Amino acid sequence: MVARIRRLLAPPALADEDQARTARLLNTLLFLVLTLVLVSTPLWPLVYARPWPVLLAAGAAALLLVSCLFLLRRGSIRAVTWLFLATFWLIVSFVAVVSGGVHTTAFFTYGAIILLAGLLAGSWPAFLVAGLSSLAGLGMFFAQRYGLLPPPLLLDTPLSAWVALTVNFAVAAAVLHLATRSIAEALRRAHDNERALAGANEGLQREVAERRLAEEETRHHVDILTALHETALDLAAQRALPDLLRAITARAVDLLRAKGGAIYLYRPASDDLELMLTHRLEPDFSGAVLQRG
Repeated sequence: MVARIRRLLAPPALADEDQARTARLLNTLLFLVLTLVLVSTPLWPLVYARPWPVLLAAGAAALLLVSCLFLLRRGSIRAVTWLFLATFWLIVSFVAVVSGGVHTTAFFTYGAIILLAGLLAGSWPAFLVAGLSSLAGLGMFFAQRYGLLPPPLLLDTPLSAWVALTVNFAVAAAVLHLATRSIAEALRRAHDNERALAGANEGLQREVAERRLAEEETRHHVDILTALHETALDLAAQRALPDLLRAITARAVDLLRAKGGAIYLYRPASDDLELMLTHRLEPDFSGAVLQRG
C-alpha cells in the first residue's frame, strides 16, 4: 500500500536531466497547490455569504491540477507547464473580477503565479505573466471606474483576507523553497562536473606526458640506430683511423647528450692508453698517455 502511494506521488522518470528537474518541480507544486485547494475549499462557505464563485474556481482549479498530474505522467512537461500557468491565471482573473477588481485579495494572487512562471518556465515567461497581470489589473481599474465591472459577488472580510493571503504565503514559501533547492542541486551538479572534468584533464595531461616520453625514447632509439648505421658505413668505406675515431666520438657525445668527449687507444706493447682526440673539450690533451695501474 505504501509503495503504491509512493509510486502515485512520484514524478515521472525522464532521461533528460533538465526535463527531469522540471518534472520534479511540477509534481511537487501540483500536489502542493492541490492540497491547498482541497484544504481551503471547506473554509470558503464560512467566510463568504455567497461562496459559489470561489467554490466554482476551486473546483476548476482541482480539475486543472488533476489533469496536469495526468499529463505529467505521460511526459508532457512543456504542455503541463503552460496549461497550469495559463488556466491558473484565468481562474485568478475570474475571482478578482467577481470580487471587485484590483483592491481585492484575489488580485495579489498574481504574485504567486509570477513566481511559479519564473520557477517552472524561466525569466521571460515570468515577465510575460507579470505584464499580463498588470494589464489585467489596469483593465479592472478602468472597468470599475467607468461602471463596467459587475457588482462584486464576493465581499472580502478580515477572515477571507486572512485565508486568501495565507494560501498565497504558503505558495510563495513553497516556490522559494523549491527554487533554493533547485539552485543547490545545480551547484552540486556543477561541482561534480568540475571535479570530473579536473580528473579527466589530469588523466589527459598524464597521457600526453607519457606519449611525449615515448616519442622521445623512440627518437633516441632512431638516433642510435642511425649512428650505428653511419658508423658501419664509415667502417665499410675504410676511412682513415683519425677521421673514423673523430666521427665515432662526435656521434657518441651527441647520443649521450654530453658536453664533450674523448677517445683513448690501448697500446698492448706498452700496456697504456693514449688519448687520440677530444671533442668539444678544453683544453685539448690529445697525445697524452695514461699508464695502467
